[in-house]
Amino acid sequence: MVRETYDPAVNRRRDWMLLVLWVLVSIVGSLGLLPLWQKINDSLFRSTHDLLIPALVIALSMGVVIGLGQWQVLRRRARVDIQGWWIVGCAVNAVAFLLIALLGSEVSLDARTIMPLSVWTGSIGALAGVVQWRTLRGKVQWARSWILVSTGAGAVGWPVGVLVGIAVFGPAWGASAGWIGVGALSGVALVCKFSQ
Repeated sequence: MVRETYDPAVNRRRDWMLLVLWVLVSIVGSLGLLPLWQKINDSLFRSTHDLLIPALVIALSMGVVIGLGQWQVLRRRARVDIQGWWIVGCAVNAVAFLLIALLGSEVSLDARTIMPLSVWTGSIGALAGVVQWRTLRGKVQWARSWILVSTGAGAVGWPVGVLVGIAVFGPAWGASAGWIGVGALSGVALVCKFSQ
């Protein structure tokens, strides 16, 4: 386990880079692939069954982009090789996207549905946090608290991101903005964890 001393003057730039890169990975992974998902969903298929193969391909692609990107950011900042993160990150992001896309595609966002959506995405975040914790444990001090970070990012970051995305960019970009919300919240938490 690596424990580095924290000098605010020296590490401030590194912390900002961690946050920027972490969110950038979320942006690239979600904005690059979710518009494609929207186009496939709108024009080519009419049932969830018909969406399974395209959703799986897009989910795996998104998982690879985000998982590999997160691994690169984490291994540079943690200064330990978090072996397995890229595999876990790819799988977790792919499964999360697939579940949200297939099971949550008909969710309308209003006052009645935002709480169930938050519980749903928080549950996905909790599952992701447990799987990612198993990769982090023994390598960083804050591994156990990552479960809470991931749960909170899913429960708060996704719905807030979706609402902001719909308000600013329109309905087609809501899901991408949700993913960015998750990345932003978990990125802020990472900066705080590395700052301790």
